[in-house]
Amino acid sequence: ADGEPVSVFDACSSRHRPQSQRSVRRLVEQAGYELRPLPYEGRRAQCCSWGGQIAIANPPYTRWLAEKRASEGEFPYVTSCANCRDVFAAAGKPVRHILDIVLGLEGWTRRTPGATERRRNREHLKESLGAKYWPDRVGLREGRDGTMEMKRLIVGPELKEKMDGLRLLEEDALAIIEACEATGRRIRDEDTGHFFGYGPVGRMTQWVEYEPCAEGYVLHNTYSHRMAIES
Repeated sequence: ADGEPVSVFDACSSRHRPQSQRSVRRLVEQAGYELRPLPYEGRRAQCCSWGGQIAIANPPYTRWLAEKRASEGEFPYVTSCANCRDVFAAAGKPVRHILDIVLGLEGWTRRTPGATERRRNREHLKESLGAKYWPDRVGLREGRDGTMEMKRLIVGPELKEKMDGLRLLEEDALAIIEACEATGRRIRDEDTGHFFGYGPVGRMTQWVEYEPCAEGYVLHNTYSHRMAIES
């Protein structure tokens, strides 16, 4: 790193773990970086904006808080929290997790994974660990993830961003579309040719606007309400 200046952003959960905070700094210095302090460190570590489900309760405040935390340091951040890393990456702040540095992974500008990608990463991790340590178990990825592999759901970048903000998964949207196609419970817009339908996802109802295509389905819009529709 040749003395490149960086700042360690302490995770709020590390406030009372000074040994862990020192260990992170030691690893950063051993990697050749020069540490620059932040206004709030150690026992004064501040929340990056991830904690407390703030993003669900008040998204504008979450964005403001993340940008404020990112602006408190002039140099790139190193953090030991995966959530902090993703929050700052989404805010445009150069950032790396300490394991990225130790293991020589990813650069300072790796994008933040969306909600669907996070889910798939967890499923792949579960599958790989299961295959290694519990090889007698089968069907770890059966069900909706299997549907995603058989049918492709095409989602544009703007809609992906919207779905990430609303915590809506592509696999749930596809499952609803498949149910609409199987049952015929859908309506068609004669002007656009798009189909509309809905389905339950846990305690909420999700709506989809879509159209079939050769590869599977094109998702044009989706949204949800915390309500149940009884027929």
